[in-house]
Amino acid sequence: MKNNLIKETLKNFHLYLDYIEAHYDSIQEAWKLMKQKCPHEVLCNKDESLFELIEKEVEYHDFSKFSEGEFTQYRQYFFPNSNKDPNEFIFDAGFRHHIAHNNHHPENWRFKEKDHPYLYAFVVMNVIDLVAMGLDKGKKNAKDYYKENKEKLAFPKWADKLANQLFKYIYKK
Repeated sequence: MKNNLIKETLKNFHLYLDYIEAHYDSIQEAWKLMKQKCPHEVLCNKDESLFELIEKEVEYHDFSKFSEGEFTQYRQYFFPNSNKDPNEFIFDAGFRHHIAHNNHHPENWRFKEKDHPYLYAFVVMNVIDLVAMGLDKGKKNAKDYYKENKEKLAFPKWADKLANQLFKYIYKK
C-alpha cells in the first residue's frame, strides 16, 4: 500500500486533537499560574461575577474548535494531507468563526464600549491565552510576544494598561 489517504487523514486528525489538548492543558496551567501570582482583586476587578466568568471561560476554552465551523478547517490548514495544500479560504472561514465564538480574542471585543460589563474579563482571558501560547511552544514569554505584536493586537489603551499590569505580576522576579 503506497500512500493510504485514510491512514494519513486519521493521523492528521489525531495530531490536531493532540494539539488542541496540549493547548487546553496550557490554558489550565496559565490560569493556575495567574491565580498564584496576581492579586485576586486585580484578576476580577473586585467583582466576583467576573472571576466566575473567567473560571467558566477557562474551563471551556476554545470549545468552538470542535464545531462544524472550525474543526476540519483548522485541521486541514495546520495538519494537511500530503496530497493537498492548506486552503487559505477555508481556514479564513474557520478563523472568523473562532473569533466570533471566543471572547478572549481582542478582535471580538476591542471596539465594544468601555463600560461593557465583561470587557475586563475578556482582557484577562486574552492574557491567559497569551501565557498559554508561550507555555505551548516553549517560546518567548507572553509579555515579549505582546510587545512584539502590540500593533496587530490593537488593544485599547485601558486594556493595554491592564495586560501590562498582569504581565508585571506574572513575570515578577
